[in-house]
Amino acid sequence: MRGGLVIVAHRGASALAPENTLAAFQAALDLGVDVIGTDVRAGRDGALMLSHDASLARRAGRPEEIADLDGATLGRVVVGTAATGREHYLPTLDELFRLVAGRAGVLLDLKVPPGHEAGMLAAIRAAGAEGATIVGVRSVAALAVWRALAPGVRTLALGRTPGEVWAMAGTGGRHGAAVVAVGGGRRARPGARTRQAGMGDVRRSGDGRGGGGDGGGASRVSAAGGGGGDAQ
Repeated sequence: MRGGLVIVAHRGASALAPENTLAAFQAALDLGVDVIGTDVRAGRDGALMLSHDASLARRAGRPEEIADLDGATLGRVVVGTAATGREHYLPTLDELFRLVAGRAGVLLDLKVPPGHEAGMLAAIRAAGAEGATIVGVRSVAALAVWRALAPGVRTLALGRTPGEVWAMAGTGGRHGAAVVAVGGGRRARPGARTRQAGMGDVRRSGDGRGGGGDGGGASRVSAAGGGGGDAQ
């Protein structure tokens, strides 16, 4: 951290290497970032792979979906080639944890269906990364599951509409989760506040204090783009 500023490399240093590859993550670490941000998807056999897209079409020119292939097959998928001719492959969550190994935090945007929480938590614990991992969830149900399953792991709820954001805030407020609006929906006016039972003050976008860490039991809500950001 630099004076309270946390630098997150979303999908790694993707200007220097193909996004969501070990090379991109290594480049981000070399730049001294605080947190590596990535997207997690599950293969047919539950293998936890790092990819923003559900399909392999954009990055590998293949028609398959990640969910339709097993981990062994996915691990051989080439998603980029360096100028030296070195091929970059679709990495696993375990590989990221081994690479980071205490050098930075990890922010996981979970794009997996329900039922994979236990496997995800096992991977986090096996890496000894509970204190260094932030789990990003995209539904009230997923937030509730994670807060019950792993209260020691920090969560970041990613809502897309005002109703979804405030529902997440209501759930997260009971557990100290941060809530962020990641695109779409109506923005709050600057400085606006809201009160909900059991939550205390929840600051909406514009007052410069939302979205950062635990708020003494109350969720903090901020907006990250009005229709932009990583809304998928």
